[in-house]
Amino acid sequence: MKKSVSFLLVLMLIALVFVACGHKNRVVIGNKSWPYVPFASAHLYTFNQSFTPQSASRPDEQIVVHGQINPNATDKGSLNPADVQTVCSTISQTNAYVQEGLSSCFIPRHGMVFFDSNGAIVANLAICFECEAIKAQPMVQYSKKNAANGVANKAQITKATKDIATIKQIVQQYTPVKD
Repeated sequence: MKKSVSFLLVLMLIALVFVACGHKNRVVIGNKSWPYVPFASAHLYTFNQSFTPQSASRPDEQIVVHGQINPNATDKGSLNPADVQTVCSTISQTNAYVQEGLSSCFIPRHGMVFFDSNGAIVANLAICFECEAIKAQPMVQYSKKNAANGVANKAQITKATKDIATIKQIVQQYTPVKD
């Protein structure tokens, strides 16, 4: 009983702090799902848009570099809370083939950056729809690991493909996707 009352008091205190601070964005607090930390908003960015395999340099592989938004990125705006929730739940329940990709290019052209209520970066995703791979920070704690021999079965590949398609569908609502 004491634990229940204490828990309710903590929840009420958190709610009062957000109201007192004038916080208008929906805060998603996750300890069981990615990104495992509280955040207040998420923005979509594009980068590497003109990169080609013939380019003289390597593509940027991260949307956040040394704690800052990649200087070559273009902000495409805030993601709505429902889309953010879908991305986070998709990332949380997918398998590790989403991280490894289903081919080998990894030229991410889209990124999502998650901010706390003070505007600090707390998490990010770099997404390559060409090779169907996502790199996440903090890293995703996949519940389903890949086979020891590295060979995916058909169900794992199908699941990873479906999860990438879900995220792609969301991104396409905000900006064109090159794949």
